[in-house]
Amino acid sequence: MSIRVELDELADAVAEFGETGYLMSVGGDGRPRINHVRFTAIAGELRAEVGRRTADALLAQPLVSCLWPTTDPDGMNLIVDGEATVQTAEQVTTAVIRVNWAVRHAPPTGRLAQS
Repeated sequence: MSIRVELDELADAVAEFGETGYLMSVGGDGRPRINHVRFTAIAGELRAEVGRRTADALLAQPLVSCLWPTTDPDGMNLIVDGEATVQTAEQVTTAVIRVNWAVRHAPPTGRLAQS
């Protein structure tokens, strides 16, 4: 089951799930990159401090997904897709993600999930 999260509700959803989640990107070599980061949600955007290699990956391929996984077997995950830009100020590099889609998504409960 999925429940769409409207962009004007994103900050509330991030507050509910917690500020730390996973930023998933693809590096210039095509390999997936997953980073555990601290997000801030402001007006339909997510911001997260990132390292040099992640910044390079975002510059090569700006399409990203973000995930806040549930720890409750009956809970929901928060999944967000967007496009990232990179900003650097005072030796801090920040991924700024313009969100284009967000959803609360329930883990599978069918027979395959129980095997």
